[in-house]
Amino acid sequence: MDGLVTRYFARYGSADVLNDNEFPVTGAGASYLRRVASNLGSITALVNMTSGMKVGFGRIPPEVLLTFPSAYQLLAHPLNEWQYTTLGKPLQRDLFDIEIWRALQYSIFRPEVAERI
Repeated sequence: MDGLVTRYFARYGSADVLNDNEFPVTGAGASYLRRVASNLGSITALVNMTSGMKVGFGRIPPEVLLTFPSAYQLLAHPLNEWQYTTLGKPLQRDLFDIEIWRALQYSIFRPEVAERI
């Protein structure tokens, strides 16, 4: 969840805005950041949600992980470009669109997972 911490710092700097209902973006931390590479959490979450997650000597299957609301919070927002082709062109894929999951046979749409369910 490193992207959340980085985004918070860029927007608010070291100010604590979590105890209020207002979140005025000041950009106080942005001047301290030059480049940030992130979204490893989003990629890991997507891989786990599509293939299952190793835990100890076992594995949590993807059909169970999809019932965890927190798993979706780790996916990149659809307005952010985070998937690219090998030529560096952004892929316009909204991971919150069920048709994308169906077309790419992600998670419960993988034949072996669907058969198990």
